[in-house]
Amino acid sequence: MGNFVVPHLTGLVEAVGNDVTDENEEIRIGTKLALAALAEASAPNGIESFESIFMPLLKGVIGSRHGKVLVAFLITFSSLIPLMDAAYAIHFAREVISVLVREFDFPDEQEKQIVLKTVKQCASIQGMKADYNGFLPEMFKKFLSLDTSN
Repeated sequence: MGNFVVPHLTGLVEAVGNDVTDENEEIRIGTKLALAALAEASAPNGIESFESIFMPLLKGVIGSRHGKVLVAFLITFSSLIPLMDAAYAIHFAREVISVLVREFDFPDEQEKQIVLKTVKQCASIQGMKADYNGFLPEMFKKFLSLDTSN
């Protein structure tokens, strides 16, 4: 479907992207999920169309506490990573790592699954240094402390 979406992608992102920072939580969530769907549909092309939403998206990820809004931000972010070149992907991934670590403090299964998907996307970035020492031990510690099966 990517080839059919790409010619119209800029207009679609502009039409939807203005609501990334809307006051209504449900609108913000729907906007982020729509942007994630557009990113997935246009992969591996079209990153230029999303440039106008990078900073509002990044501010939203870092500023959101937790819950559905943050999950929607992370879904969008992890959908955009495959479209980015390595330098941008690494930059944005490093900005989001602290949020990913923080989110393992909450026992919500949906949040943990989205966080794990985002970690997987970040780890798969070509050229991403293996300097995970800063966050992986803390993340695994939090992840394992939430495991109630043992």
